Amino acid sequence: YREILGEKQGYIWGKQGIVSTPNIDRLARSGATLSNFYVSSPSCTPSRASFMTGLHPWATGATFNHLALNSNATTFANILEDNGYINSYIGKWHLQGMDKPGFMKWFPDERAFGFQERDYMYNRGHWKLFEEVGKSMRVCCSWVQGQDMSNYWQKVKTNSDIYGTDFLVEKAKEVIEKRAEKKNKPFSLFLSIPDPHTPMYSREPYESMYDNLKLVKPKTMKVNSYELSAPDWLKYPPGRYYPRWP
Repeated sequence: YREILGEKQGYIWGKQGIVSTPNIDRLARSGATLSNFYVSSPSCTPSRASFMTGLHPWATGATFNHLALNSNATTFANILEDNGYINSYIGKWHLQGMDKPGFMKWFPDERAFGFQERDYMYNRGHWKLFEEVGKSMRVCCSWVQGQDMSNYWQKVKTNSDIYGTDFLVEKAKEVIEKRAEKKNKPFSLFLSIPDPHTPMYSREPYESMYDNLKLVKPKTMKVNSYELSAPDWLKYPPGRYYPRWP
């Protein structure tokens, strides 16, 4: 993938800051590489809304982060459902408004948007650890900003069974294996891994794998503050109201 990019994009952290990604590279070699891929918004929620519906963000109701997708929106999962598919969603959704974590299993079916299986689907939040409860999930060992969380970060670094990315990937594998047994029933799976995202912690061996790299900050990072660097359309207008869902 780096080979098809210009130097500023392919070596954004400098030529001494290269991270090895053999599995992603293998997927690219044996699959499809999107050399021209555009998003309709650089923000999480509106970008997801467009990805799900094929519409511009302004047509979905989810024009800013933490705004909910219109209840009457049609997603690709709705279309698949109409054609006999079982659709599973695992991971972060971020289209349910302000609900946090907002485990989607407990929301009404009209907010399912075609995803019949959503036991491990949640709306938003930057937690690093999850655990299973029955046939669903919950946040494990919540961290509180500003408090001494050394024990929490130690769990993040050493517990692959509850580390968010590992936990969700394992659930996705279970869905694939279960659905593969039913050869006459088509299915789809959407896996939305929350990493990489702040807080910038990962489990070992990845946490310390690249400690020896000498990273060079890209020029685009040299800004005074978020407010000064952000374009006007990205800044939240004063007094904006965030409805739970329309």
